Amino acid sequence: NDGMCGRIPYLHRLHRNQGFSLIEVLVTLVLLGVGLLGAQQMHANALRQHRESQQQARADQLAAALAERLRGHAAMAQLPGGPYVLDARLDHAPSVPADCVSTPCLLPEQAAAHDIASWMQRVAQELPGARVQVCPDAQPLDAQGLPDWSCDGASTGPIRLLAIKLGWPTRHDAEMVRPGTVLLASTGAPP
Repeated sequence: NDGMCGRIPYLHRLHRNQGFSLIEVLVTLVLLGVGLLGAQQMHANALRQHRESQQQARADQLAAALAERLRGHAAMAQLPGGPYVLDARLDHAPSVPADCVSTPCLLPEQAAAHDIASWMQRVAQELPGARVQVCPDAQPLDAQGLPDWSCDGASTGPIRLLAIKLGWPTRHDAEMVRPGTVLLASTGAPP
């Protein structure tokens, strides 16, 4: 009987240690909640970065498209103060002059005005609230190597290089538009 009595307290202790206490369950739930919040934050950051990279890719494509247009209308692009030298905030899509839609443009100025208006309309659709600046600028980057809105370019002769600068509002600060893309485009003018 002594052997049997020695086992009963052991079985009683074993039975008492089975399962989890309320504190252990609460600690587990807190740790699980913190982990889920961290995963949610990582997912939100990934979506934001994906959106920003899509906007960057669109801006790069739009700047490259304008560079091609500048080369196609080199005579107009080389004019100081011509239709391609601009600084505009595109809160809505501008209207495209009807002169070149149904019939061909007769004057180079008309073709250039139509060309830049249709490009700006595309920018307004793809990058809402974007700022566009096209200007002669030998140093489109600031001292920290970041794109800068200022232009140094008062050109007295034909413009050889135009800086195409595109910026768009971020979700965090819709009022502040920083240049995100800068492309130097040759107008084809001889040196």
